[in-house]
This record gives sequence, C-alpha cells and structure tokens, in this order.
Amino acid sequence: MACCRTIWSRARTLAPTSRPMSSAVEGIFTGGKARTPLPALLPTVNLFQFMRETGKWGEVADKVALRCSTEDFRPITYKELEGRVSATAHALRGIGFQKGDVLNVHLHNCQQYVVTFLACAQLGGVASTSNPAYVAAELANQHVDSGSKFVLSSKAYEAVVMAAAAESGLSDKVFWVEDTGCFANAKATDEPPPEPDQPIDVMKDLLTLPYSSGTTGKPKGVMLTQRNLTVNILQCMEASSVTSDDTLIGVLPLYHIYGMTVLMCYALVQQSELVLMSKFDPAAFLDAMSKYGVSVGFLVPPIILFLAKHPMVKQYDLSRLQWIMSGAAPLDPAMQESLSSELGVPISQGWGMTELSPIGCVDDCFRPAWGSSGALATGTEGLILDDEGKALPAGEVGELLIRGPQVMQGYLNRPDATAETIRPDGFLNTGDIAYRDDENRLFYVDRLKELIKVKGFQVAPAEVEGRLLELPQVADAAVIGVDDERAGQVPKAFVVRAADAPSLTDEQVVEALRGSLAEYKLPIYVEFVDAIPKSPSGKILRKDLRARE
Repeated sequence: MACCRTIWSRARTLAPTSRPMSSAVEGIFTGGKARTPLPALLPTVNLFQFMRETGKWGEVADKVALRCSTEDFRPITYKELEGRVSATAHALRGIGFQKGDVLNVHLHNCQQYVVTFLACAQLGGVASTSNPAYVAAELANQHVDSGSKFVLSSKAYEAVVMAAAAESGLSDKVFWVEDTGCFANAKATDEPPPEPDQPIDVMKDLLTLPYSSGTTGKPKGVMLTQRNLTVNILQCMEASSVTSDDTLIGVLPLYHIYGMTVLMCYALVQQSELVLMSKFDPAAFLDAMSKYGVSVGFLVPPIILFLAKHPMVKQYDLSRLQWIMSGAAPLDPAMQESLSSELGVPISQGWGMTELSPIGCVDDCFRPAWGSSGALATGTEGLILDDEGKALPAGEVGELLIRGPQVMQGYLNRPDATAETIRPDGFLNTGDIAYRDDENRLFYVDRLKELIKVKGFQVAPAEVEGRLLELPQVADAAVIGVDDERAGQVPKAFVVRAADAPSLTDEQVVEALRGSLAEYKLPIYVEFVDAIPKSPSGKILRKDLRARE
C-alpha cells in the first residue's frame, strides 16, 4: 500500500537491534512460538496520527470511545475525540507551545488528560506526567528537572501546584481544567490538526517524560520517544486480545506508564470503549463496571483482590467481564489461581517497567500459566545472567536483561544512571530476578533492585531515608519493603533515635515526613533499633534487616 511508505519504516532501522551483540549471545532468547514478528514496516508518524490511522477511527466515527466519571460518564465518540484533539492542538499552539516544549500534566484521570496527551504528541511536544499525590517540593523538582514550560492541572491540587510553580518559575503558566477557556477544553473541530513547527523524528524526539525512581534517590525522567510508544502499542496488539467489542475500565492512573500505554493508547487503537474513573471508589467502580458492561480489566493486585473478596461485589452484575490482566506488581501462583477461580474469569499477568514503555512480556489472556508473566513481547530479546555475567539456560535463576525497540533512550540529565542501566550492547539491566521455562515463559522470583512497589507506585528507599536523616531526632535510618496483602509492598523504616530524642515515637516520625513525601511513600511501620547494619564500605545491609521480618 502506497500510504504505508509514509506511515511506516523498516524494522531493521531500529537502533536497539543494530547495536553490537552481547558477549553472552548464546543465552539470548525471545518470545519464541508464542509471538509473531513485528511488521516489516514500523511507524514513522506521531502517536496521534498512528492511533487514528491504525485504529481506523474514521470507520467507527459514531462509536463511543470514552466516558469519564468527572463528566458523569457522558459518551465521547471517536469523531468527537479526534475533533477535540485537533482543537486542543490548535489551542496549545495558540499559547506558544512548540515542538520540544515540555508540558507537565498533573491530573487525575479525565477526558482532558487524553485529549491533551494526544494533542501534545501531534505537535511534537513532551508530556511530563506527575502523580497528584506529590507534595510541592516533589512537583517543583520535576518542573525544574524536566524543563517544563507549562502546567495543566486541576484546582483540586491548587495549593500544591501553585507552591511548586512559584518555586519553579511557572506561576503564570498554569492552566486549570475547570476553566472553560483552558486549551484542554477546546470544542471539537472538523479542521485538521496543526502540523508541528518543525518535523518530528519519531526515533529521537521525546513524546513523554514520566518519572521513575529506578534504584536510587530522587525520581529520574525516563525519556520515551514517539517510536517507543507506538512500537509498544504494536507489541500490545500482538500479545493481548482486546477488540472493538470490548469495554475497558480505566481506573489505572494515566500518569503511570501502565495506564498511559496499555490502557489509554492500546484501548483507543483497538476501537474499544474506555470508561475512565478519576479515582478508585469501590461502589462507583462496581457501578461503572456493571452499567457499562466492562469486559476487560487491566488492573493491579489490590483491586483484583477486592473484586474476589469483598462482599459488596455480589450486589453488582459483572457477568460481562471476560478476562483480567494483572500488572504493576506480581501475583504469586497460588493467589493468581485462587482469585481466578473465585471470580470465574482468567487472570493473566504481564510485566514491564517505565523504562520499557512499559511492556516487556505478557501471558496468554485466556490460558495463563500460574505465576508467569508470559513470553517476551514481539521484537524483544532477553538474557538471564548470573552474578558473574554468565548467561543462564532455562530453569536457572538470575538477573533479567531486556533489549528491544521499546527500551527508553535513557534518563534525562543523568548519563551516569543511563550508563548503569543500559549496556553498550543495548541490553537494559532490569534489576529483577527471574527464570524462564522451556517455552521461554518468564517467572519472576524477586527484585534485585531495592525499589519498593506500593500499589504499583515506585518508592526508592534512599529517598525516604534521605528525608528521615533530615530529621534532627533521627541519628540513622534504613528503609525496606515488606509484604502487604492489599498494597503488594509497603515501606518499613528502621530508625536509630538521636541521643537527645529518647522518647521519639513512630507516630511522630511519620508525621514529620508528611510535608516532604507523598502519602504512599510514608513508612507504614517504624521500628527503633540501636544501629543500622552496614558493610565496611558503609552500604546498608538490607538483607540483614529483611531477615528480622
């Protein structure tokens, strides 16, 4: 087809696959028989153009694309969505937004989130998404580090946003979704979207800049290009089973890469109906699932646990639910099988990370292997290495490395961290311990990284420790993650009291941290100890702390 020559480019041009091969070449594996290859041609257009053309929105113009709880679930058709994105792109251009400019989107799930993200993509801009739970200091740090020029938010977060904007110099560049004149509320137009002021290089130009803690300290900007996301959507399309007949519940936050790519973008490319929830409210969530006939749930373990265990669920008709994909945190095999049995629908697992846009592997939606996250996504290569860097065969446990077109370009302003994470041969060190079976399905054993995952959100122990050590009543501190049935993990702090604070309590410690850390980063447990175990070089021996649990 002639049009494909302008929309797609050959897969062999992808940078990750042109890098030198690893010395452990004999240990490289792929998704094998579970996966078909990526198309010979890959997208060369921006995300918005890719979604409406690949998704053939023109053929389903009157079909409902989107509903949102903040708008009383008013249906938005694919035609209206396309017109809204075009109008928002024109409005953004009108305020001076140009290719390469960074827009901080600090919002809960809402229709303005979707249209703004896609309009930003059309203009060659960069959407830097942030968690509305952030305190002012955290948000200001992201403004400055990302080089944000504009902020889109809600007046629900006005105090935090304005305090952060004052610190980052953006006080006159904040726009509120509640204002009718906000660019995100531009009424749908039949006009085509504006072209970017400069050509977009989908291989190099960033599309989004979510922040990930990685393994150390402050969150780092993960540089994801237009191509990273369009290819990862193609990988979702090959591995998963969403169709135009499906209705998806959108409770995953869109600022999280799981919600951004796997939910928002993938659902709309597949011509599905997306029912967005601004937050997880049990009754409202169940009512929406029942009323709109939700058939597919991209969820996280705490919500799956709620669906299987909470007595109020039996009051709602969830009979149209066909399958659930669990991500962001692992489900152990027994729990996965038990929940699937109780709900009467298959529950499969996928695995990924922000640095992978995010999909690394996905299990079969209807025939899951308990405890497995499935085979590697199409076009993806894996290695499992031991402590000495030797490639391991099937059945042996080691650190997982990933190479593929969905791998990030690196960490913004952090060449040191980038070099530590992406090897010269293009393989990304995931920091996860795993093994594969004879069919190349992956099973995750533990996290090599120190990162704590609370309901899918990342918490770096070093960041919490840093805030603890700023308290005058604390002489020393260490933080680990401990298992929690609902959250997956929660932070636990080990604290050495300062000599002049012998009566310091756990409640006082947590309260003192509230102004500097988001709620999900606060320690749920505080244990006072005489000393923090450390190696001769001063490294905290977290394994010794975990052994106490």
